[in-house]
Amino acid sequence: MAHDELSSKAKNPVYWRELCPRLTVSIDTEPDAAPRNNGLLKLQDVVSVRLGKGTNYRRRLDEDGYFTCIELTQPLKRNSMYKGLSNDSDGSVDRAFADKFMATVAALAEAIDVLEDAGWPSTFLMVYDEVWILQQLVQPVMTAASGNLPNMDILALKVDPAHGSAGFSPHRDRQPTDVAGSFRADGSPKYTTCWLALSDATPENSCLYVIPRPFDPGYSAGDGTGPDDDMMRDALATKESYQNIRGLPVQQGEALFFSHRTIHWGSRGHPAYAHPRKALSFAFSDDSFEAPYIRLNGYHKQASTDGSNATSHHADKDNRGGTEGSVIPSVSVRLALAASQMLVYHERFNPGLQKLSLYGALFKATLGDLEPEYRKKVQVEFVSAVKDAELQEASRSKAKTVDAHRSDQGPSDNVNAQEDVLDDALDSMLDAVCDGYDGFEDDFDASGDDSSIHDPSTDGCHVVGGDECSSDTDNANVSGSSDRDMSMGTNKKPRLC
Repeated sequence: MAHDELSSKAKNPVYWRELCPRLTVSIDTEPDAAPRNNGLLKLQDVVSVRLGKGTNYRRRLDEDGYFTCIELTQPLKRNSMYKGLSNDSDGSVDRAFADKFMATVAALAEAIDVLEDAGWPSTFLMVYDEVWILQQLVQPVMTAASGNLPNMDILALKVDPAHGSAGFSPHRDRQPTDVAGSFRADGSPKYTTCWLALSDATPENSCLYVIPRPFDPGYSAGDGTGPDDDMMRDALATKESYQNIRGLPVQQGEALFFSHRTIHWGSRGHPAYAHPRKALSFAFSDDSFEAPYIRLNGYHKQASTDGSNATSHHADKDNRGGTEGSVIPSVSVRLALAASQMLVYHERFNPGLQKLSLYGALFKATLGDLEPEYRKKVQVEFVSAVKDAELQEASRSKAKTVDAHRSDQGPSDNVNAQEDVLDDALDSMLDAVCDGYDGFEDDFDASGDDSSIHDPSTDGCHVVGGDECSSDTDNANVSGSSDRDMSMGTNKKPRLC
């Protein structure tokens, strides 16, 4: 199917509703539509929820650089961080809330497989309301623990050991030049991530592992930038230091919260294990460190750590993609964000030219609703992705073109698709230049020199961003979009698995 046709189909909410009938795709033209009785969480179920253990979580984040949240799955009030849904002493409403939460998590996990079968990456799960409802659910926890709000760096992840995939290698989510400046005066980190398990995550199917802050010399001081510097070697300098590594298996519905400086990775599971690991990743930030990719007015006023109302760092900004007070953007913006994420993280998911063409079309359809810095980053990464894919497919395309000429036929559909996506990439180059980026070479065809696509604005960015990883074969020809790999703290490219 041509990308124009698929792009047009994707913009129709009915397509996504039919794909996953149990999930919800609300649209602006149906503001008064009655909520569907599908047994899943609705936005009104979570907006009145208030926090329980914020101070404890803040302490754990400060001390260890991470904390595990199992209370999301607990139905009884005495064990739950979520209160305010009912005053009943028996906690019956809380039990019903927990049941809805678990049903929502399970439905999203099933939907990842449906999307995959339809040819869509897991991250397009964000087309559905339920992803945004879960972000709203975990937001008070993160805001109380760190002071951060959603920055819309969202990914859905699937790791299937039976197919040879594994979690990402050790990395930090951000490597700023000024590490001290990425913390507030009170020590709280300005960038944090919530990793919500949509399935059980075990050593058998790739759970996460971390090096806690007390045992990580580069957490606050920063990592060396020389060719021989290695953050893992610094943190694991002795045999005994390996005992500091903590495995974090979690059950479906449980969540991990960690700062941008916490070294973490996903393991390689057992190939005979039958159940893939699935998760949602939500990033949170302070505007002074990293602006949100889209702005939603629903996050203007938030509860502070002491329970009082406070104006968030997103206040007094325009609303991109959502209605007044909304925490769920329009469908078109959800599509644009999902496509943009696939372009930004192209090295991790390795899409071909045809997929890149589709993502580029969806990105460009709602260009104005993305924040300028993120939009520029996507434009730069789109060019990088096309150059990488062009190198990988050049020999196949050349062979097909020769065969077509020998048989007096026109170029193949793949050649036409390649020409289309190259045109799109050139358009993105021009757009990025108009937005102030000047890091491209004059000759786009000089592919193979990675320095031509280095974006200085991405130094210190979240170059990993997720935990799904393709096979070693797929990664053999993947080049970097930065001259310094920020996940490893070296000038060498890491293995992705």
